[in-house]
Amino acid sequence: MRVALQAFPQVVHLLIDPGQDWGEKLSREVGLPLISLTNEKIDCLETELKKPEYAGGFILEGHLADSEAAEKLDGLLENTDPSDRRVLSWELVDDKHQEVLDHYINQDLLWMVPESSNPSCPDQARNNMVSCLTGLPVLN
Repeated sequence: MRVALQAFPQVVHLLIDPGQDWGEKLSREVGLPLISLTNEKIDCLETELKKPEYAGGFILEGHLADSEAAEKLDGLLENTDPSDRRVLSWELVDDKHQEVLDHYINQDLLWMVPESSNPSCPDQARNNMVSCLTGLPVLN
């Protein structure tokens, strides 16, 4: 997929069910807009990402269907510096999810977040998630 999109300074992809509100919480905390894959399919993201509110970066939440979808997303983000991109995951969901995790492991983009969805430790969960974002311009 060849796309002529501008380079995004920072992109955080949360491989998590959007219903858990982690994307929304992180969006409020770091000030990046949120895009949910439950509302936007990969094929529709090209148009969405041309909007000015995403020029400074964004948080994308939701599971990708498979490694083909991950490759399409990579094509959309090909101008983004890998050091300004994080893919965060909490747990293995199914075999297709493992395929997506392997895709990002091979690119050295995957960060596994330890125990971050434990509702009894919200402060630790927040700290675990934010620690995976260290080095992104939004946190400096």
